[in-house]
Amino acid sequence: MILASVFALPPVISTPTWRCSAREGISIMFRIHLIRWGGLAAILAGLLRTIASFTPTAASAGLQLFYCAIDVLLLVAVIDLW
Repeated sequence: MILASVFALPPVISTPTWRCSAREGISIMFRIHLIRWGGLAAILAGLLRTIASFTPTAASAGLQLFYCAIDVLLLVAVIDLW
């Protein structure tokens, strides 16, 4: 019973509703999508970095492109945090 009270949602307080302008709505949706894309970039970078740890260490053009892609994804994720 204690767990149920800890994780219970707070009561909904009715507030006066107001509509945001179309421009504000687009701006909010744009920010939400940017956050999601940044999170996806961070997850992909982490997965690729994990895969890269199992690749051979011999330098090749393909491996350099692989690390470049990881670095670009990490850069996108860091820019998204900012």
